[in-house]
Amino acid sequence: MRLALSGFAMLLLLVLFLPASMAAEGLKIRPGKWVTESTMTNSMMPQPRVTTRTECVTEDEWNAEDLMDSVEGCTWKDVVATATTLDWKVECTNPGGRMQGDASYRSEGDRGSGQMNMAMQVNGMNMTMKVVWKGERVGDCD
Repeated sequence: MRLALSGFAMLLLLVLFLPASMAAEGLKIRPGKWVTESTMTNSMMPQPRVTTRTECVTEDEWNAEDLMDSVEGCTWKDVVATATTLDWKVECTNPGGRMQGDASYRSEGDRGSGQMNMAMQVNGMNMTMKVVWKGERVGDCD
């Protein structure tokens, strides 16, 4: 099962840290130190997994293509980006499984929030996952 999940590992990692590491062309944010909380729930875990990450963001406008190029085996579609929103769908096919989902992210300059809903089939098992993000600029970078 480790090999089958390895194809999804990068996407799952990306999902956990999305607001701190990407946004869309035109999606405006204020550079500085950001704290982002990701809450992941899925049908295979009894408790939500909450991850908090602090990161220095140096760009004031992010590019969605950087995200899309970073995940092998995935097709991104219906990407809609404005200065304040990013919405997209994704389908991934890797050895042992496939997944599909939709996501949205909203930026208010000093804050951001969003969520992703995924449905996966891995080695014949069906699983759903939901990730909710919230991030906030807490000051200048160190």
